[in-house]
Amino acid sequence: MRLVANHSFAQLEAEERGLRECLDVEFPLLDEPLLVDALVYCDMTTTPDGERTTAEERVAEIVGRYGDDSLVNPLEA
Repeated sequence: MRLVANHSFAQLEAEERGLRECLDVEFPLLDEPLLVDALVYCDMTTTPDGERTTAEERVAEIVGRYGDDSLVNPLEA
C-alpha cells in the first residue's frame, strides 16, 4: 500500500485535497531514492491496464481521463 500511496503525483494531489498530513502519517514517504525512481518510472511507462507506454502517452492518458482542470493533471503540477 505504501508504494501505491506514494506513486507519481500522489503527494501533490493529497496536498491539493488537504490530505497531505493524513497521507504522511498513514503512508510515510519512501526514503529509498532508487525505489522512488523505479516507482515513478513504472507508473509513467505503464497504462492502467498494465500495457507498456511512453511517458508522453501516459501523461496524455491521465489528462484525457481526468480532464485539464483535474487535481491529478501532471501538466499543472
